[in-house]
Amino acid sequence: MKKLLFLLILLGYTATAVFATHNRAGEIIYEQVGPLRFKVTIITYTKASAPADRDSLRVEWGDGSGENVPRSNGGGRGQNQPNDIRYNIYVAYHTYPGRSTYIISMTDLNRNANVLNVNAPNSIDVAFHLETKLSILNPTFDGLNTSPILLQPPIDVGCVGERFVHNPNAFDAEGDSIAYELIVPLGNVNTVVPNYVFPDMILPGANNTINLNPLTGDFVWNAPQRAGEYNVAFLVKEYRSGRLISSIIRDIQINILDNCRNPPKITTIDEKCIIAGDTLRFNVRGTDPDFGEQVQLSATGGPFEQNTLTNPIAATFRPPSYYTFPPVNAPFIWRTSCENIREQYYQIVFRAVDNSVRTFGQNGRDTTGLSDLKAVRIRIVGPPVKNLAAIPFSGRVDLTWDKPYKCEGISQNRFKGFNIYRRDKCADYNLDTCGTDLLAQGFVKIKSRSLTATGAKYTYSDNTVLRGQQYTYVVTAEFTELNSTGFPINIVEGLPSKRVCVQVSRDLPLMTHADVRTTSPTTGEIFVQWSKPFAPDLDTLLNPGGYQYRLYRAVGNTGGNFQEIWRSPI
Repeated sequence: MKKLLFLLILLGYTATAVFATHNRAGEIIYEQVGPLRFKVTIITYTKASAPADRDSLRVEWGDGSGENVPRSNGGGRGQNQPNDIRYNIYVAYHTYPGRSTYIISMTDLNRNANVLNVNAPNSIDVAFHLETKLSILNPTFDGLNTSPILLQPPIDVGCVGERFVHNPNAFDAEGDSIAYELIVPLGNVNTVVPNYVFPDMILPGANNTINLNPLTGDFVWNAPQRAGEYNVAFLVKEYRSGRLISSIIRDIQINILDNCRNPPKITTIDEKCIIAGDTLRFNVRGTDPDFGEQVQLSATGGPFEQNTLTNPIAATFRPPSYYTFPPVNAPFIWRTSCENIREQYYQIVFRAVDNSVRTFGQNGRDTTGLSDLKAVRIRIVGPPVKNLAAIPFSGRVDLTWDKPYKCEGISQNRFKGFNIYRRDKCADYNLDTCGTDLLAQGFVKIKSRSLTATGAKYTYSDNTVLRGQQYTYVVTAEFTELNSTGFPINIVEGLPSKRVCVQVSRDLPLMTHADVRTTSPTTGEIFVQWSKPFAPDLDTLLNPGGYQYRLYRAVGNTGGNFQEIWRSPI
């Protein structure tokens, strides 16, 4: 009996070692559904040919508890995709004991075999570990938070000697800012995978470099030197008001092919800023330098994610749904709305893939066609107010502009009012359609979130001006995102109005000189000069003439007891 028991245990271990060769890539994302309750989704990409795929995974919640989570997609069996890939989703809910920062994690044996930069040549012996850090925020001031979602699949294909580009394309529906960091993949909690080297260290040299753009997420490898599978990991960081509130580890697998033809090329714009309510349209073009290759275009990004409150009209991009001989052209069209106004850029990742898999695949498995990615950043800004006017009075300037304002009816009460800026003298400003820093150009904010209106005009009276001085005014609209409790977050201003220049009524003399000409205890002389009032500015009804100049003097630099020393005729 003892011998039989030993044999069964040994067979069980051998089966695990042979078939647990499946984990390729993945990440953990979450949605906060209550003050302390979260919906957590584990996403993995595995080898479909490996029967060790898990029908459940164990998740550790970071508060000392954990549970086994069943696979939920494909009838609990996952979804098979081309090129020996299985897409798996595991969903669970968890309520935390209190506000804090927690690390949600999952560890599974094993990674797939023959990953060149993970414990080579025995990557099969290395565990696959994912982590996501979440901070439970103050519900009053910060509200609930949902992590970014990663729209670009984490498995990609490149070619030896050719520039390779990948982008996870993180999108945050709440408008929080995203940053990317290249890290070493993990094999367990606080444990990096053993014997890891970054991809550019496989046959290193001047023609083998990697770079991750922390702003856009573009990972550029220029260029792979050895065919095979590689894994890299990104830390996708989410910030709100400058504070880190979550981070996601995404493990990515790259399959580099040898003796392949040239990848396709995608061409379009880099960046665009437009005013909310305008329609954005530009062309995306896919080509391929190899005769006979066909190209297919696709795209992912926040503008395609329709939401009644934040993106009521989703963007469209409708290239042919099949491989087509290049050039392949398709328009991107987005009818933007005021709901799209946000501080952060929207990002779209366009992808061109060719059909070279039929020639260079490994018996039709483990590859897709060669591809090229292009990240396009789009910022939607609030429109400027219209018809700003300034009327000078004695010691006051009244401002007016059109009511209604185009975006004042934005959903969720996200429009907060108008900010009024002023600077001395008549001066222009440099307008940047992606956002203008008025403070850096000498303007001072003199009023925040003004909403006073009379009839068809918004109004504001500036009572802090000096008589006879010149001033320049501009007005901006202010918007915010709102958290789940209605508290404003992620404040953003629209484009400035056209500037107006005004001179305050010069209805009094302005001193222009007080120069010492002769210094003497008895015969000293000071030259005094002033400008005359501007006659049309005199309010002769309030102050009927005649008029007279009177000059007063006091001893010392701080004034004091002024005495009249001269007066003019009436």
